[in-house]
Amino acid sequence: LEFLDLFDNKFDGSLPSQLSGMDNLAGLDIHNNKISGTLGDIFKLTNLEELYVHRNQMDGPIPNSIAEATNLVALSLNENSFNSTLPTHIGSLSRLEYFDIESNSLTGKLPTQAGDLKNLELFF
Repeated sequence: LEFLDLFDNKFDGSLPSQLSGMDNLAGLDIHNNKISGTLGDIFKLTNLEELYVHRNQMDGPIPNSIAEATNLVALSLNENSFNSTLPTHIGSLSRLEYFDIESNSLTGKLPTQAGDLKNLELFF
């Protein structure tokens, strides 16, 4: 399975831990559900290129394991309750073109490593 699209439903609960074992997954779109909890190990999917989890009820910090998702091109985390600061490891996502983190509870300053995102076209 390379793409999993489950958006615009009423799924609730947390992300299943089995997702982190889907090594071939390149795209996951679960936006506009009622998914709660943290992102867990989702960034350990090294083939992941697109992740859309916006408009859910997710919370917690954006994990440092985001550095492992170096193939990410699109990352949409907006309209959740992610908190803490944006990890400095964000700068390792050299392929990232689309990054949306608006409408969360993030604090602190934008890390200087965000300047390393040379392919970034849209940042919200």
